[in-house]
Amino acid sequence: MAVKSSWSQAQAEQYLREQTIRFTKMREDAERVKQELADSTATVTSPNGAVTVTVGSGGVMRSLRFGPRAEDVPLAQLSSSIMAAYGKACREAAERGVAIMSQLVGEDSPSLQLMRNAIPPDPETDDGAPPRADR
Repeated sequence: MAVKSSWSQAQAEQYLREQTIRFTKMREDAERVKQELADSTATVTSPNGAVTVTVGSGGVMRSLRFGPRAEDVPLAQLSSSIMAAYGKACREAAERGVAIMSQLVGEDSPSLQLMRNAIPPDPETDDGAPPRADR
């Protein structure tokens, strides 16, 4: 809403106070969401218990821990377990990122839709086919 030239001085000052409050809240909300995203992680343990992977909201691996079973798993299988756990953790982190951002931009935001489109496929259900509209 634009400031009308027919407003009194008091009306214009009230409008400016209201806008200042609104913009301050928007800035505070953006800072809160920024911090939530920075603090957000997803941790996944492989089904065989050999590895546990933790990633941040951007998919950056923050930790990789080997469980007691890791010594009994062949290296090729261990590598697959790491990659599968990493993929699942990335998906979970991306989904959390979408949930956090939705607080700021709203569920119907085009920006949020771009984030949804960038969520990695679920390795347990992905058959390699292009995504369907009902997925």
